[in-house]
Amino acid sequence: MAAVVERVDGCVGSLDPDAVSLRQTSSLQEQPHQNNPLLGLPIVAIETILNFLSYDEISMLRSVCKRMDMICQRVLNQGFLKVERYHSLCQRQVKAQLPR
Repeated sequence: MAAVVERVDGCVGSLDPDAVSLRQTSSLQEQPHQNNPLLGLPIVAIETILNFLSYDEISMLRSVCKRMDMICQRVLNQGFLKVERYHSLCQRQVKAQLPR
């Protein structure tokens, strides 16, 4: 008889080398993020927390899980758009100062 093992990612597998199938447990699907209370917070709260980190630190957090990947991607994209708008503003100011 093979022992059933629950992995950290919520999949259940068997230690039997012949049985390679994995399935999600229904109890973990009903209670998402029970192991990490940070991920249970609303997205706006997590984004506020992430705004205190550098972009390198945020990009490293993307590998935590799919939800954190989505939230970090959103924060990184917002930062990129802010830089793009600032660059456009600076470029317009420089063009306005050039002689005609």
